[in-house]
Amino acid sequence: MTQYRITVTMAKDTDATDAGAWQMSLAWRKSITLDPTATAEEAELRNQAWEGMDAQENPANIWKQVDAIRHREQRRLRTQVKQLIDLLNAPAPALDPNGYRLWDRIMTLSNRQCWQWELASPHSSCLTGIMQAAGIDDWPPEQSIPDITNPIITINLAIND
Repeated sequence: MTQYRITVTMAKDTDATDAGAWQMSLAWRKSITLDPTATAEEAELRNQAWEGMDAQENPANIWKQVDAIRHREQRRLRTQVKQLIDLLNAPAPALDPNGYRLWDRIMTLSNRQCWQWELASPHSSCLTGIMQAAGIDDWPPEQSIPDITNPIITINLAIND
């Protein structure tokens, strides 16, 4: 089954410069893997199938149900990924619940295995709004995101096979 990996980097330039007059920057990075998780329903069916095998019964029907649950979970993840791609490739920026734009400018790169977006955002909390709008429910809550004004946010979505 396909796994997807989302890596987000938030960068912010500081007012400080080093001895060579290079402006310093800070970056925060977070990665998550969108992986089909084994649900409690799937675990129960697996146990039933193994018990049926011990009793010399034919558990094929139960294994079909297990496969159906795994396919449903895989479809859920694919839908989240498609929504993220569609949201970030839309002709206009997405809006937060108050009607403000989640980003100002966006640059997109992609190939068959990876998509990358770099966007200028008014605040780091916009990242949570983007993930919520895309339906990515595995993303950490807003309280865990650093409080950064005007960050450059890079979102990388890759296929892990």
